Amino acid sequence: MILLITLTMTGVAGYLKIKLTEEVESVSAGLIACLGLFLSLLFAPLLIKLLLLAILLVFPKTSLV
Repeated sequence: MILLITLTMTGVAGYLKIKLTEEVESVSAGLIACLGLFLSLLFAPLLIKLLLLAILLVFPKTSLV
């Protein structure tokens, strides 16, 4: 349950970082997004962590955006 909460917060903060025009709010949203990603990786099950590691090893220079 904690994983879903942190991923939701991270998604909202990432969206706000893209859409906000004020610099202070954008930086704050970026920091919250980074913190949320760190917490979601911390609370994620081992299988999800291994899956993310495998994806990064298979596609090291793929641009997602």
